Amino acid sequence: MMKVAIIGAGAISATHIEAYLAQSEKCEIVAISDIYVDRAEALNERYGLNAKVFNDANNMLHEINADLISICTPPASHATLTLNALKAGYNVLLEKPIATSITECDEMITAAKESGKILSIVSQYRYTGQYYKLKQLLESGIAGKPLYISIDALFYRGTEYYDLDWRGRWSTEGGGCTLIHAIHFIDQLIWLCGMPSHVYAYIDNLAHNNSEVEDFTEVMLRYDNGLLGRLTCSLLHHGERQGIEIQTEKCAIGVPFNPRVSKSMENGFPMEDLKAVEKLKAAYDSISLPPLQSHAGQIADVIKAIKGENSNYVTGEEARAAFELVQAIYKSATSRREVSLPLKPDDDFYCKETMVPLMPVFNTKTGNVKGFATSTIKVGGSEYIEDK
Repeated sequence: MMKVAIIGAGAISATHIEAYLAQSEKCEIVAISDIYVDRAEALNERYGLNAKVFNDANNMLHEINADLISICTPPASHATLTLNALKAGYNVLLEKPIATSITECDEMITAAKESGKILSIVSQYRYTGQYYKLKQLLESGIAGKPLYISIDALFYRGTEYYDLDWRGRWSTEGGGCTLIHAIHFIDQLIWLCGMPSHVYAYIDNLAHNNSEVEDFTEVMLRYDNGLLGRLTCSLLHHGERQGIEIQTEKCAIGVPFNPRVSKSMENGFPMEDLKAVEKLKAAYDSISLPPLQSHAGQIADVIKAIKGENSNYVTGEEARAAFELVQAIYKSATSRREVSLPLKPDDDFYCKETMVPLMPVFNTKTGNVKGFATSTIKVGGSEYIEDK
C-alpha cells in the first residue's frame, strides 16, 4: 500500500485524490494539510478518507508516516514546501509550475538528488490519449521529420478569476497565462521536438483589468536544426481551444488528430493523398494507451519509480526546462528582442528577485478573496482522453 499526504486543499487537490483512488495499487490518503482547515476537513469528508487534518504543512511532515506527498498549493510556495518535504525524506509530486525562478528549480533538483527521493512535476498531458499517441507516432518515424510546430493554448477566464488573492501578481503567481496555462503546452513542445535555441515573444493584458500579469502571449521559436514554431496563449478566447499541429516533410498531424497529406500535381498545386492519410490513421489506432490517463497515469508512473521499477515519470529537470523557456519568453517580451537559450546563471531572469522588477505591471491587482464558493474546474487535456 502506498501512503500519501496532500498539501493544499484547493480545487486541484480533488483531482489528485481521485487519481490516487483510481490506482491498481491501493493508495491511502493519510493526511491533508491546508492553512484553511475547513477546506481540508471538507475534502476529507467528501471522499471518506479518514485522513488526519493539519493546518501547518511542516507539522504534518514531521508527524506522519507516508511514501509520497502531493503538493497542490499556489506557485510561490512550491519551492519551500518541496524542499522541506524532500529533506524530511518524502517523495514529492508537485503541481505545475515547478517554481517561480530557475534558482528555485535548481535548489529543488539538487535536494531531490541529495535525498535520493523522487521529485515529479505534474504534466498530465503526456498521459492523455491523443497527446500520448502523437508522441508515439512521431517517434515511430512514420510521420517524417518535423518542419514547423504550431500550438494554440487558448483559454477563457473571466475577470473574477483574478479576484483570488494570490493570482495576478508577479510576486505570488510568478506569471500570467504563459506560466500558468501554457506551461503544459510548453512541456509538450519540448517533449515532442526538444528545446528551441531562440525565442521572440510579445505579451500583453487585453481583458483583465484587475491583474498585473499578461493574459495574452505570442511566441516564435527557432531550433538549431531548422525547425520553426509558434505558440499562442490567451485567457480571452470564447469557447476555448487548445491544440497542436506539426507540419512534417510528409504530412500534418496533431491534436486533435486529423491527419492530412498533400501530394503535388505536375503543376505544383496540391491534391489529397487519401492512401497516406489512411496509413497514418491505422498507425495511430494501433498505438496502445497506458492503463490510466491524465493525473492517474502520471501518478502510476511515480509509484513505479518509488518502487524502483522502470518508469517514465516527469522529472524535475524536465519541468525546469519548460520553466526556463517561459523565462526566456518573458525576457524577450520585455526586452523586445530575440533571446537565445540556455539562460545563464547571471541572467536577470534566472532569479525571481531580479526578474520581477523588470516585468510590466499591466494593471493594479484589486481582488483579494481567499477562495471561491464554486470549486468546479476543468482539468487541462481532459477532452482528449481516449478509451483505446
